Formats: sequence, structure tokens, C-alpha cells
Amino acid sequence: MARTYDVLTMGRSSIDLYAHQIGVPMTEVTSFDAYVGGCPTNISVGARRLGLRSALLTAVGDDQVGEFVLAFLSREGVEARFIPRKKGRRTSAVLMAIQPPDARWSRSSSERAARHCRATTTSRPASCTPC
Repeated sequence: MARTYDVLTMGRSSIDLYAHQIGVPMTEVTSFDAYVGGCPTNISVGARRLGLRSALLTAVGDDQVGEFVLAFLSREGVEARFIPRKKGRRTSAVLMAIQPPDARWSRSSSERAARHCRATTTSRPASCTPC
């Protein structure tokens, strides 16, 4: 029997590093909290937490950050069998800090493996372009 999903998301997955220090330049930040991020990833996890069956189509690098992302998705119950590990690529990383007085976010992003994915019409929902 074919598996069915309530929600299928496709796009970037990353490690999001949020600075502990608020109101300091990025050069003065000394520590971060690490979370899994990326809009489609967040939606897939949120849908799963609401009891829906969700799957994520993305790619991660063949690195420890990719392992971090995949372990998180596994713990959350998000279907990750369509997520390839891209040899020689790095998983996206985002650094964020809050800069008062206007409380805007400073964001620096590095998108690597996920941008090499494309939708196809094959029996597999997603495949990645050759490196």
C-alpha cells in the first residue's frame, strides 16, 4: 500500500544559530543556541505536531549539520526518506542576532545542499542534480 501524507513541503532545511547576546554587533557574539530551521521544515514539523502525516523534500550536506537536521526530523516524526545526503556539500547555516533599538533581526545565511534539489516527474518525489 502506498504511503499518503497530509502535508508535503519542499525547500530549504538549515541549522539556525540564535545569538544569546542581544544588542551587540555580530563580532561580539560569543554563544548561540542551535535549532533546525527553514520555512518548509518548520511547516512540516508544525503539521506533524498537530497530528498530521508530513513529509519533507529537501537535501542536506554530508556533514554533522545534516546529521543534526535528520536526527531532529526523526525525533519529530517527519518523513525524511526523500532527503538525500549530498556528498561534498554543506548543509545550510543561518546566524541570527537581535539589534535594538528597533529589534530587527540580523541574518546571515549560507545555502548549500538544498539549492541543488529539483522536482521531477519520476516515481521518486524529488531528486537532486549531480554535484
